[in-house]
Amino acid sequence: MKRFFKWEWTVAILVICSSYSCSTSQPAKAGANIGNQAPEIVCDAVEGDCVPLSSLKGQYVLIEFWSSTCNSCRADHFEMERLYLDFKDSRFKNGSGFTIYSIALEDNVNNWLKVLKNDRMSWPQQFCDTRKWDAPASIDYMVNTLPKYFLLDGDGQIIEKNILIRDLEKLLERCEIR
Repeated sequence: MKRFFKWEWTVAILVICSSYSCSTSQPAKAGANIGNQAPEIVCDAVEGDCVPLSSLKGQYVLIEFWSSTCNSCRADHFEMERLYLDFKDSRFKNGSGFTIYSIALEDNVNNWLKVLKNDRMSWPQQFCDTRKWDAPASIDYMVNTLPKYFLLDGDGQIIEKNILIRDLEKLLERCEIR
C-alpha cells in the first residue's frame, strides 16, 4: 500500500512539472533551424535601398540563396516566378502575401544583372553579395551549397528549409486560407 502511495505521488509531481513547463512561453530561438526565428538579413537592393528581412514580417517569405553560374538555381526560377505570381496575394494562417527574398552569391555583379533580366524574376527583393560564402547571411544560414531555400511564416519563423522548389506549392497550399 505504501509503495502504491509513493508511486501516485511521483506520477502527480511529474504531471504538475510537465504541465508547468508546457505553459511557460519561451522566446523564439534564432538560427537557421525549423521553428526558430529567422536570422536578420540586411542587403542593399538593386536600386540601392536597404531592405531588411524583418520588414517583410507578416508575409510568407521564401529566402533563396543562389548564383548566376548555378544552372540548377536558374532552372528553378521559372517555377519560382509562377509560384510568386500565384501566391503573392494569398492569405495564410498567420500571414498575408507571399514574396521571395533572393540573395545571389556572386563574383561579378554584371553577370547577376544580366541573369535578372534573362530569367524574368519579378519579385522585388533581389540582392547580390560579392562576399559569397563569407557574407553574413551565408554564415548565419549555414549556406554551403546552392541553391538553398528557407520558408518563413508571417511571424518570421522558419517553417521549412532545404526545400525542393517542386514541393513549395504543396507547402504554401497547406498554409493557405481559402
